Amino acid sequence: MCYYITMALPGQAQLAALAPVAQRHAIALQPIKNASVRRHLAAGDQYLLTTTSFCDCATSLGDDRRGPSRKGDETLLCKIEKLMRKGWSQTKVDRWLAEKRKTRLRDERNYKEHLAASADDAERWLAGLREILSTGGAPWVALLLHWYDGGVDREIIQVKRVEAVRLAETTRATLTGLEEDVLYRFHGPAGRAGR
Repeated sequence: MCYYITMALPGQAQLAALAPVAQRHAIALQPIKNASVRRHLAAGDQYLLTTTSFCDCATSLGDDRRGPSRKGDETLLCKIEKLMRKGWSQTKVDRWLAEKRKTRLRDERNYKEHLAASADDAERWLAGLREILSTGGAPWVALLLHWYDGGVDREIIQVKRVEAVRLAETTRATLTGLEEDVLYRFHGPAGRAGR
């Protein structure tokens, strides 16, 4: 269905105070309930949907792990052989190859454009995390990227692990390298990464 990014904050974080900060960085703070994720949070922690549009499929978070879809040359040669065995003429195969090349070039161009736009998205997230942590109301903030097949409240998410990350060491590359279904807990110098 779609990617969505969710956020966890400690119970003492004041959403009303954080709302203008989040809004400046295009981050929603919509409370949600998801039992499979709540198991990894302390009892009073807040769990939030950050999406301000329909979904987060265009996010740069985790981008480096997704990359463009590419087939190897061996796969292409095998496909051509199969088409020839099916009775395709060389002319028809050549047209098919030309169309495949156009599609691949378009996909690569679109991916490069996406990477350029994602740099801005990653910087927006990084600035947002820094400002949320610097408000003093939240010693840590956690992010989770997941591909949803159902609703954000009901989806059963197998959280692989909770990973503590020092915000001072976080870069754009850190964010574009996030792994799906890992709960990343970002903390500042005074914040503790634990529950």
